[in-house]
Amino acid sequence: VALIFNILSMRMSHKQPEVNYDLTDYEIQTYKTALLKSFALAVTLDISGLFFVIFISTRNIPSQYIFAIINVIQAIYILISYGFSNEEINKAHKSRESKKNILHNERNDNDGS
Repeated sequence: VALIFNILSMRMSHKQPEVNYDLTDYEIQTYKTALLKSFALAVTLDISGLFFVIFISTRNIPSQYIFAIINVIQAIYILISYGFSNEEINKAHKSRESKKNILHNERNDNDGS
């Protein structure tokens, strides 16, 4: 018992390092946006799960359609909020489009020569 008390008292006596939470407005807005996206996704997952339980317990055809529609809405939401709004994906898409345009222009220049 004395050993446990000594270990606990030693841990409590050491000061924890202070953490600096100085965030810029952009970082705060980024975290808020991510939190809202995650909350909306959690809500759609919960609603989808609820209709899945209803469908399994009742074997009701309309609940199956509602479950399928909610899953489609959820997939579209994930695609839009996590796919199209992602900066890395947008940069890759723009660079791919610019490469296509360059190749297309080169082919047209060669055909016209």
